[in-house]
Amino acid sequence: MSKAVAEVEQHLDSIDPYDKGEYLEAIEHAPGLVESESNPICFLRFHKYNTQSTARGIVKYWSLRKEIFGEDLFYLPMTLHEAMKQYRSALE
Repeated sequence: MSKAVAEVEQHLDSIDPYDKGEYLEAIEHAPGLVESESNPICFLRFHKYNTQSTARGIVKYWSLRKEIFGEDLFYLPMTLHEAMKQYRSALE
């Protein structure tokens, strides 16, 4: 498994910075969150252990997250006390 994770990291490194801007931005603001919410092992399972597809999936995850939650919230934890606090009243 560690070999596959290393390959994912190599593929992530080889993606053009322009194409992984949201991922890099998230790492800059919240590296621990990136590690926990885009764990390569979980993405590897989803992508059937295709390491290149996994790397692209991680980048896409952060891109979609920014698209959905916006510039100021996408790198916050997805909890009712952080990024989703504006929706808390709808759930109460």
